[in-house]
This record gives sequence, C-alpha cells and structure tokens, in this order.
Amino acid sequence: MKKYYIEEYPDMSEGAKGYIEGTHDRAMWLHYLLETAEKLGYDVEALTDEAIFKNGKAATASWEGKTAGDFARSMTGSEIGKQAFNAKLIEANDKHAVIHFHYCPLVAAWIKEGLSEERVADLCRHACKGDQGRASNFPITLKFPKQLAKGDEYCELDITTND
Repeated sequence: MKKYYIEEYPDMSEGAKGYIEGTHDRAMWLHYLLETAEKLGYDVEALTDEAIFKNGKAATASWEGKTAGDFARSMTGSEIGKQAFNAKLIEANDKHAVIHFHYCPLVAAWIKEGLSEERVADLCRHACKGDQGRASNFPITLKFPKQLAKGDEYCELDITTND
C-alpha cells in the first residue's frame, strides 16, 4: 500500500494542512474506539451504523439540493476540504456525478500508525458510513468503486440520483 504524505502537495494551504492534522486525530480516535469496542465484545457494526452514519447525516442536514450533481458540488465546495483530500470533481449533472479523492487524511494516518492493510481497509469501510449518512439527506445512491484504502490510485465516489 502506498504511503501518503502532506509533503507530496507543496502548494497546499496552511488551512488545508491544519484540516489534515485534525483529521489525522479523528482517524486515530476511530481506530482506538473501534479497537476497544472489539476487545470489549461490542457490536462494532451496529455502533458505526448508528454513530458514524448519524454524524454524516447531521453534517449535511442544511445542504440544499436534490440531485447527484448538487451533492457532489456541495462535497467539493470547500476549498480547504478540496485541497486536503486533493479532490477532483469529474462529473456533476442532475442524474450522475463522480468525485475523485487522491489523498485521504484518514488513510494516511492509519498507514503512518503502521496498521495492517486489512485494518486500514476495515476502518475505511466504517468511516464511509459517514459519507452514506451525508448522502442520506439527498435522493441519491452513493457507491465507492475505488478506494485508496484498498490500494486504488484514488477514492471514487459514484453518485446517482434515484428515480
């Protein structure tokens, strides 16, 4: 699995670098919380289905729009967030949208911590429940055909407006 470093993006703003550092902290919280929950025998799936999904849903509660393109434009609307995830809006129309994220501060933190490829992929799967929560405020379907955590070149969010 490729290692990701902030230094690979020398033109990144200080705001984006700060955002990444905060996200690294959040990534490790997630890892330690889930690791502890697993050790204590808790249902980690139920925990993340409820908590991470709920957090994502709350994050987009005030977003306007009804289409895949509206959701994608909102996801890439913050310049700091766009830089921090090296996000590229590939397509955004009423029926379909695609976003590529070429960097993930969460994945970078887990790799930096030395977690196994399997653990990184599993943590990513749980973290993506937040994106599903974000999407739940829109009449859309969100898929992840490519993921950095699985060794792909970028994360791809494939968004389709429900009929």
